[in-house]
Amino acid sequence: MQFDFRFGPERPVSPDENWLTVGAQRVRFHFIRHRRARRYILRLRPDGSARVTIPRGGSTAEASRFVHKNIPWLQQQLLRQAVQPARSRGWQLGTKILFRGEPVLLEPAPNGEPGLIRFATETIAISGSETDLRPVVERHLWRLAARELRARVLELAAPHQIRVQRVTVRNQRSRWGS
Repeated sequence: MQFDFRFGPERPVSPDENWLTVGAQRVRFHFIRHRRARRYILRLRPDGSARVTIPRGGSTAEASRFVHKNIPWLQQQLLRQAVQPARSRGWQLGTKILFRGEPVLLEPAPNGEPGLIRFATETIAISGSETDLRPVVERHLWRLAARELRARVLELAAPHQIRVQRVTVRNQRSRWGS
């Protein structure tokens, strides 16, 4: 167990202490304390900086040693990040999305009505000022999933005489496997 005794203000970290040369690049490090973390974690952020999570009872000095020990991994991640093409997260007309396991195109409505887009069998109304269609399409897909999933679950539960109280659709990006 480690104890930190502080008898005054914490020593400010100079900007040079948060930078490290990795290969030919200079990388900024952000040391973040997390009370529920159980180990040191090193992650490369999309902007090229690195985040070092310090667990409960950990020290910045130990985090720094952890970073130095993992420089080869960090170099590999920086190379991987440099090779990947920059992706646009926005969706415009002509973007391919997956719908029911098949790639489909976002396209204007077939009759040319302004303010309508279409993909597969679905048609969505949009405002004329929408430059990024992703939020509108995702909202439509969430509603569609909630409606169709509820009907399908009730259909599967009926022959087994199972009473379904509630069906919810959630974003499980952070709680997968729960």
